[in-house]
Amino acid sequence: MVDSAQVQAFADLHVQAFPGFFLSQLGPKFLALLYTHYLQSEQCACILASDDSAGRAPKGLAVAIRQPSLFYKDLFAKHWLAFALRALPSLLKNPLFVAKKLWAAVFYRGDQVESLDTENAVLLSTISVSPQAQGQGVGRQLLQEVEAWAAESGAAFVYLTTDRDANVEVNGFYQRNGYVLESTLKKSGNRIMNRYIKRLR
Repeated sequence: MVDSAQVQAFADLHVQAFPGFFLSQLGPKFLALLYTHYLQSEQCACILASDDSAGRAPKGLAVAIRQPSLFYKDLFAKHWLAFALRALPSLLKNPLFVAKKLWAAVFYRGDQVESLDTENAVLLSTISVSPQAQGQGVGRQLLQEVEAWAAESGAAFVYLTTDRDANVEVNGFYQRNGYVLESTLKKSGNRIMNRYIKRLR
């Protein structure tokens, strides 16, 4: 059984870590549903960096997904209506933009690519660090735990995508931690993403 308070804390942390990003704009109810499915799935690992003090909000969270194309295909095939209903307030505010993004989300398969065996890999879906915990090594700790989980799962490598432009600090973070730029890809709205990989064996 998923703890609703924990789910809400994860959704709140996501909004704090990614203010103004699309998923954050869809609101806490949409994010709560997404994190509920992450927590329920055996294909996902939700790795938490928490404060030792009781009742304190988490400092960071990483979500890693094994066989991401299968996970997302199954998720949206079964639950597209629930996600659409939770996105309705955002859809009414900005119908064209949100509708395009939601339509793209239905066909999202974890940024799989033919040149990489992504079915034998783990996708780092998100890594969120609270603004108060920035610079404390939380992101590096989470990344190491994701890599350990991926190795235990038998994955050949971990991969992720992040914005190419106006994102020097984040790109540098992954490069410093052994991730290699594999390719770039273009998404809707002329958004250019860098795809990084780190081989585990």
